Amino acid sequence: MQKIKKRHFSNMIVLTFIGIILSMFSLVFLSFHFVINRHIDSLTKDSIKNELMIMDEMMESSYAYTDEEDSSIFIPTEYIILNNQMNTLFLSADPYAKKTKETTDFIVSYISEHTPPTEDRSMKIKVQNKIYLVGGKYYEGIYEDGVISKAISGEHANRYLYIVYMDITAMQQLIDTLNQCLMIILICIGGLSMILIFKILKQVQVSFNSLDKYLIKIGNREEIEEIPRFSYEEFSNIVNTIDEMSKRITQSEQLQKQFFQNASHELRTPLMSIQGYAEGLKYNVIKDTEASYDIILKESKRMSDLVDEILFLSKFEAQVLNRDNIELDELLYSCGNQVYIKDRHSHISILWDLQKDITIIGDESLLQRAFSNILSNALRYAKSQICVCAATKKEMVEVHIIDDGDGILSKDMPHIFERFYKGKGGDFGIGLSMTKDIIEKYNGTITVSSQRGFTDFCVELPHI
Repeated sequence: MQKIKKRHFSNMIVLTFIGIILSMFSLVFLSFHFVINRHIDSLTKDSIKNELMIMDEMMESSYAYTDEEDSSIFIPTEYIILNNQMNTLFLSADPYAKKTKETTDFIVSYISEHTPPTEDRSMKIKVQNKIYLVGGKYYEGIYEDGVISKAISGEHANRYLYIVYMDITAMQQLIDTLNQCLMIILICIGGLSMILIFKILKQVQVSFNSLDKYLIKIGNREEIEEIPRFSYEEFSNIVNTIDEMSKRITQSEQLQKQFFQNASHELRTPLMSIQGYAEGLKYNVIKDTEASYDIILKESKRMSDLVDEILFLSKFEAQVLNRDNIELDELLYSCGNQVYIKDRHSHISILWDLQKDITIIGDESLLQRAFSNILSNALRYAKSQICVCAATKKEMVEVHIIDDGDGILSKDMPHIFERFYKGKGGDFGIGLSMTKDIIEKYNGTITVSSQRGFTDFCVELPHI
């Protein structure tokens, strides 16, 4: 058998929570970073493309550029015109400004050493503390005064590189600032969440320890002075369930103890009677031997019947129930004949009023024992007749076994289905309790109503 590696519940919770937090934070951070960069890239690249579109139109027509173009939504751009030898021909920015010259010289130098940018592929170039987005496009034409125009027929066209660039330092700083803020927020939330989860786990650990001590006391059958209280409802529910289970175990132990006491008492009585008469016969103290033999046989049979009942009870608790189709009228007739012949109550008549073709599901031997117990009980107390009725009622079948005896005493009524409880004229106190157990095993019920001259046992069982 493969050995299962044991793990700590608290460690698994912490590791799982950390994994979820890290995954969630990474997803949020990467999603935010992707969206904001995509948006800013779209704006900057659109500005470069717009500038190149203006240049395209200038090549195709006599397009006149005005300062009003700068009022568009796009980010302001500057441009450089380079010849084939990568020499600067024109700067849109102030060529005499030292800062501008340093920037353009660096951009031109960088492009000379790398693959020149295109309108579809821009590049970021860092100049000292500034970041520039650079795009470009090659044009064939005539350069004049900072403008590349289309070559007219007969003119010699040259190839020029039109470089567009813009300062995106502020945007990059904004992105970095937002990323830092987001990271700080996520770290703070993660830290607070970890503090909260550790606090909850500590409370859970305390609850587990209290529950463990409580279970040990229950297992050792120690007296519980006070039921522990918990902060969480789930633990309280467990304790309530355990408390209820403990009460049932205690009740079961008491019933078991009572069962053995009652069984011992019931066995001791016939044994003492048999022993007494046997000794009397041995030492010739009793002269009426025939009566003594009858008493010994009677008590032996009584003891045998009690042992049979106890053995049946011990097997019944763990017995696997059969579920066969049983014709109810045949079962009741069989029970009546068996009990009537066995008890020999010839002066008691049984009246039958059974609906035909009623089929129930169950174990025939168990149900026969259940109905036989009720009929035996009715025969014991009836004065002249017993009525057995059976009829369907919706999804259930009702069986009434009615006798005309003196009725059940009011003090006995609440206890007649209790094991080893004997009412007036009772036998062992096992029969009716066993009957109730059998009926309930098959999702049925048994009730009794009684008054002088009328006692009705009503059994309800599901039918097909």
